[in-house]
Amino acid sequence: MRRISLWTLLFWAAFGIHALTFALRLNVFWPTPALFDFTSFYMGGWAIRLGLSPYRWPEETLLTLADVTQTPIPIPLLNSFPLWAWLMQPFSWLNFPAAAWLWLVLQISMLVWCALTLARLAGVETRKGKMIVFVLLATFGPTALTLALGQSALFALVAALLLAEPLHTVRPLRLGAALATWLAALATKLFPLLWPVAFLLQRRLPLLLATLVALLLFTLAHVLLTPTLTIDYFFAFLPGRAGEFAALAGRDDQSLIATLQRLLSGEASLLTLVLAVATLAGIGLFVVRLILRSARTQDDTASFWAWVLFCLLPFPHTERYNHVLLTPAMAWLWGRSERSRRFAIIGYGLAAVARLTRLWELLPPPGLAIMSMAGVAAVIVLIAGLADAMSLAEKFGEKQGGIREWESGRAGEKKAEER
Repeated sequence: MRRISLWTLLFWAAFGIHALTFALRLNVFWPTPALFDFTSFYMGGWAIRLGLSPYRWPEETLLTLADVTQTPIPIPLLNSFPLWAWLMQPFSWLNFPAAAWLWLVLQISMLVWCALTLARLAGVETRKGKMIVFVLLATFGPTALTLALGQSALFALVAALLLAEPLHTVRPLRLGAALATWLAALATKLFPLLWPVAFLLQRRLPLLLATLVALLLFTLAHVLLTPTLTIDYFFAFLPGRAGEFAALAGRDDQSLIATLQRLLSGEASLLTLVLAVATLAGIGLFVVRLILRSARTQDDTASFWAWVLFCLLPFPHTERYNHVLLTPAMAWLWGRSERSRRFAIIGYGLAAVARLTRLWELLPPPGLAIMSMAGVAAVIVLIAGLADAMSLAEKFGEKQGGIREWESGRAGEKKAEER
């Protein structure tokens, strides 16, 4: 019998957790996709059509509309930018069951494209291999959660995969798609706002300029399309919600400060804040140094993935579905070497541990707090894996350069002897 390695066992154990929890959520999609978070997007589109605020719904109006449109209740509060609610209007032209199916089809279409792109990133070229990548991506805990809730995290994944490509290989239409999906992701999540910092550090100035122009258009769209809502959102709603999220960490919040809150006390404190800021500063400086070093290996992709991972740590209310952004780093590492694959497997395994939130709730304190650190640990492990792979590539490049220099010297000596 061939000996089964520890890494193989770890991978299959993690896959078993991801696949089983995915299977347990399949009932959400039938007979009508419940898509809990999508209900807030859907009602946001209705609010814009009716001239109401999606952040201050009259309860009676909301319940009446939910009954008419067959929308399941309760309906969570919309946290996204006003422009996102404005963009959701076409879905409100349908009743909720039809809109939910349409949203799910859109999600699965993006999922197929992401699987093919990740397969290429991992060096997988066969049809069977691409099918395996699709299964791994679809059953991956954060992806399954995104689909089950009807969340928008796949927009961020599509945007990251498009923005990581070298600019000289990107056609204008593809660049437009990258910027559009980036703005869509930004309209629902705040952390993609930090991504252009990587382009500045990598000196990808044309792409930096393109993202800044897109951000300007994003701002103008808010001013022109939803001026009153935008003022209310930024000066009243958003500060209040940010205060709520920062004061008390939710069990699924994978930001660093929320993780430390759960571990230390369960509520905000000066110690937690200081420790979070110091840790973020240390990890951030490490990743910045990694980006600056990437010029030596001529590979901006890995350092960009490291920055994308870091951006998952600072903002409160970074829920588990946002960890679909772990997949590009795992795919890139899988395509490098056997050593790099081990980092990918550890990250995949930690993401599986983070998936079992309800199980960890059964543990006595501080069991939940300790086990819920797995999401942040997966981010840090993958950053370390990217740094390790880049370091090996740099050393290999120096070694190859030395060999070429030695061969060139030997050739010169041989020619001198012949003369």
